[in-house]
Amino acid sequence: MRWDQPSNRQPFLVLRDWDDDDGVECVPGLIDKVRGDGPGSRVLAVRIAVRSVESWLLADSEAFSTFFRVRRNTLPPSPDALVDPKGAVLEACSRSPSTIRKGMLPRVGSGRRVGPEYAAFVVEFGRDHWDPSQARTSSPSLHRSILRLEALVADALW
Repeated sequence: MRWDQPSNRQPFLVLRDWDDDDGVECVPGLIDKVRGDGPGSRVLAVRIAVRSVESWLLADSEAFSTFFRVRRNTLPPSPDALVDPKGAVLEACSRSPSTIRKGMLPRVGSGRRVGPEYAAFVVEFGRDHWDPSQARTSSPSLHRSILRLEALVADALW
C-alpha cells in the first residue's frame, strides 16, 4: 500500500513503533520504507516512536508516576534512549500496588509479555492522564512528531 496516496487530498498521519524486525538500521530508513516510492505528499506525516510509544508515555514521568503509583525517581530520565521501553514500563509497574501489577504484568507461566489489562491501563493513562506538552520536554522524538503534526495541520488549513 502506498501511504502517500490518501494524503493527496487531506492530512494523513502514520504513527508506528520501530521494531527490531523492520529490517532497517535507522529511523529515516524506516520512514522511507513506510512511505514507499514516489514523490510523497506534504500533508503526509510519518512519525516513528523511538523505540515504541511506551517511551512517549514514560516521558511524562509526573503523570506516569501518579497514575501507576510508582516513585518518579525510579523512571528512566531519557526514555527515547531505551532499547525496550515496554520492558521499562513493566519494570516500573512491578513496584505498583497489586491491582496495577496484576493487570500490567503477565501471569507466571502465561507465555505472554504483558498482563491481561496492559492495553486497558495504557489506553486509560494515554487518554485521561498523559500530557504530551509535558512529555515532549523529555522525548526529542515526541517533540519532533508534535512539530510535524502542527505543520501538517497548518498545511491542511491553507
